[in-house]
Amino acid sequence: MRPIDIWEAYPDSDLLPYPQPKSRESGRTYLQKILGQPGDGLFVFCVSELCEESISDLEAEERVSRAISDLEQVRRAIQARREARYRKQRVKRET
Repeated sequence: MRPIDIWEAYPDSDLLPYPQPKSRESGRTYLQKILGQPGDGLFVFCVSELCEESISDLEAEERVSRAISDLEQVRRAIQARREARYRKQRVKRET
């Protein structure tokens, strides 16, 4: 996968603070341009994880699936923390 493929698939990529990758630009070259710049960390993650020359499209798809699973787990942890705080505040009000 090339950076331009991710750019074209990424929602609202025209609003990213990075230059649009050239059509034949490698992941490594493009990553050097955008690393360390403030902007969209998820986009940078996609470029760094999915634009390695040695991975297949299937491996790229599996990496995305694992990342989504990891993010869902983090979301569940955040929800549990928020709910625990809500219950704690409700108990305080009732006492």
